[in-house]
Amino acid sequence: MDRAVLQYPILGGQSTRLNTIDVYLPSDQESGETDDSSKIWIIYIHGGAWRDPDATSETFIPASEMLRNEVQFHKHVAGMAAINYRLSPYPAKQGDDPPDDPARNARHPDHIEDVLSGLKFLQDKYGFGERYVLVGHSAGATLAWHVLMYTGSTASISAMTSMTNQECGLPLPQAIVSVAGVYDIPSLLRRHKDNPIYEEFVRGAFGDSSDEWLQASPLQWLQDHDLDQEWPNGRVVILAQSKEDGQVENEQVTDMWDTLCKQNEEQEGKREQQEQSSSEKLSNGDELRGRRHQQLIWLEGEHDSVWKEGKQLVNVILAAIDRLF
Repeated sequence: MDRAVLQYPILGGQSTRLNTIDVYLPSDQESGETDDSSKIWIIYIHGGAWRDPDATSETFIPASEMLRNEVQFHKHVAGMAAINYRLSPYPAKQGDDPPDDPARNARHPDHIEDVLSGLKFLQDKYGFGERYVLVGHSAGATLAWHVLMYTGSTASISAMTSMTNQECGLPLPQAIVSVAGVYDIPSLLRRHKDNPIYEEFVRGAFGDSSDEWLQASPLQWLQDHDLDQEWPNGRVVILAQSKEDGQVENEQVTDMWDTLCKQNEEQEGKREQQEQSSSEKLSNGDELRGRRHQQLIWLEGEHDSVWKEGKQLVNVILAAIDRLF
């Protein structure tokens, strides 16, 4: 499987050197298209606190190499991609980049605009529709949820970004794999109030308004929205976290998990009432339609070990693939 680095345009903006995508395709399949409409794509969003130049699409390389050795991969996956995006300022790692480098001065919603632009580029080029698993680590996991938040069925992209819904026109993924994510930005700051680094990167990425921090938090969005309505084609949600993670506290994932479970239980109750009141017996396929598999997977090791050693990231991706098929 060959890896190519492609530049993508930003919808409503000017591309920078960081607006690239690593695309992995079988060497005999340059187009990325397949006659088998059941095959899916794996799309990865890297972390790095929205600002670390050392965390790039290349953090997906260890997992991508291991995935190629898996039977499920060859049976079900048409291609893979890892998206780079503009970063927020990080003075301690500025290096030789000029202070006004547009690739290093992003502020929300720049990051999600880039991810949406990258997804639009991939869709235009390879046309896989909803047949993809969106995978994110750390800040990348937050951005994976932002894809739902800003392109869901009731979302207005233009309210948060310079794009319009018509410009974006993105099919949502069938599955999200969310690893070591930040789901509640205000609580992240409260729990790490004695470490100024957290406030520094949050302010650099999201500005100084606590209201903006709350609005950008997937947990708050999930509490305020019906996930079935926002994501009607969603089939799988996997949350993964290491109990040994020294950077993102476990409460981030447990709070998100509890909210997902509560909402899912409420929706199941509504479905049962609808089925009981229906005079027509549903087929098995109809009974399962709209029901989402949700799973919390506990990992091991430090925050970045998940992608550095690769195997644990592979395992959570395979868990999503298994549920889709």
